[in-house]
Amino acid sequence: ALGREIATQDLGLPRIAVTSQTRTADHNRRVGGQANSFHLTGQAIDIDKRLANAAGLTLGKIVAAFEKRGLRVIEKLDEGDHYHLAFARRGGRSG
Repeated sequence: ALGREIATQDLGLPRIAVTSQTRTADHNRRVGGQANSFHLTGQAIDIDKRLANAAGLTLGKIVAAFEKRGLRVIEKLDEGDHYHLAFARRGGRSG
């Protein structure tokens, strides 16, 4: 999916750095996700903060990579152990 592609190809992160992307409704419930989570539509990604920081990446640099691909970042959160981004193509769903 696009989020993983940006994380691994554009940012050079290992695949293991992407800890969550598209979720089923059942999986989303099990992990305590929001009922309207962007993960349900494949429009969100969680990236391991430790691995991102080890690669010299900040949340701002990750957001910039998504925007460079023409995506609109809807949510950008530092969740402590990971960075969470929700995104949409320009003009796409925003919540």
